[in-house]
Amino acid sequence: MDSLQAVNLLNILLKQNNLPLLSKREETIFCDAWNQLPYHQTAQKLNNSCQYTRYLAWELWKRLSPLFSEPVGKFNIHKTLTQCELANYTPRRKSNQSLNLPHYYQPFPQEETITQEIIREQLQIVGILGMIGTGKSSLAKAITRKIEPNFEIIIWHSFEVKNSSCKEWMKKIIAFITKKKMQSNVTIDEQIDIFLDLLAKKRFLLVFDDLDNLFISQSFPGKFYNQYRSYEKLIKRIVTQPHQSCVIFTSRHYPQFFYKELQNFSQFKTCFLNGLSANQVDNFLKAWGLPRRNYLLEQFQLEYDRNPWALEKACFYIHKHYNGNLRHFLCDQHLIFPEILNDLSHEFKRLNPLEKKIMYLLRDQIQPSSKMNLFAKNLKASKAEINLALKSLQARSLIKLDTGFIFLSPLLQQYLRNRKSRQTGKIKKSALSA
Repeated sequence: MDSLQAVNLLNILLKQNNLPLLSKREETIFCDAWNQLPYHQTAQKLNNSCQYTRYLAWELWKRLSPLFSEPVGKFNIHKTLTQCELANYTPRRKSNQSLNLPHYYQPFPQEETITQEIIREQLQIVGILGMIGTGKSSLAKAITRKIEPNFEIIIWHSFEVKNSSCKEWMKKIIAFITKKKMQSNVTIDEQIDIFLDLLAKKRFLLVFDDLDNLFISQSFPGKFYNQYRSYEKLIKRIVTQPHQSCVIFTSRHYPQFFYKELQNFSQFKTCFLNGLSANQVDNFLKAWGLPRRNYLLEQFQLEYDRNPWALEKACFYIHKHYNGNLRHFLCDQHLIFPEILNDLSHEFKRLNPLEKKIMYLLRDQIQPSSKMNLFAKNLKASKAEINLALKSLQARSLIKLDTGFIFLSPLLQQYLRNRKSRQTGKIKKSALSA
């Protein structure tokens, strides 16, 4: 058991006894003691005197001793904690997707902050948002793996795969938790009541992955399909009713009701992912065994907008077709290949006609365009309709709006130009055949 696992176990014990969790200062003292570091080193970390740090440690051991019905301190905490009946505690987990991280995964800057805030129960609802491939599911998996010892039951529900109805899913989940079969005549509202009661009694971690697959395409983001309204009802009640559990969801954008229900909720945090940092891209290429020359790295990461999904497909394509030669790949300018084209085409089909027109107008812009430029174009739409379309595109993470200017990523620009050339080729081909 390492120091982080020991801290997680202590927090479970404190939670079960209705006592405050370890503070950051207490965690530092405990971890250093666990790792057998002298108090003067801990004092330097805390910017305290050694004498005062010893006093704080004495207060900590005094607070922890009742948990074990015996005095604990720096020299016996190892033995005491490893003999604790919860030392081999593992939460029950039900998942319809593997929680393994890809070999090229690079930790996000927000990962540690969100993890600690959930452990300290400062966060109850976390939304991880971003366009396709920005690493939403990977970040949710990384957080889940770190925090799961603090929960009794982990439920990961991915909407990437075909799902049963909400009623059938709830029936399976409740049976999994209670180990009792549910009668077939129980309504969905009654199921949700039972589930909310369980969330209040036990500490759950609920992860809803790819939630946007339940949303209607070609409409303002966040509106559920009719067949998924029961999921909408379930999620709305989970995020608005009191309980002791935590919810993480990944999506391209919020469900519509989030704007109204959660804008003033202090234990709600949104994490927007816009791609990897330069250092992450460098490590990413290293994991794929590609050369990391500065001039190639800069061009490569900009072409793919530091998007881990696009970078992964590009790395695989380079190995397969260019024998791992990054320079030759970039020289060929064959940046949008079928594997990327298909997924971006699916993304584009979700847009309504006005949103598509706006994307086409932004395609050839070298500099960011302003809203005023869009209003001046012949879009056959009112300013209110254009503003709504821009808001929708921003909510889908397809554009960025900043001080009245509109930014489109290089990856999407490349895709739209590629789409234009393919359409032009089809028109010429049909004209020749005629």
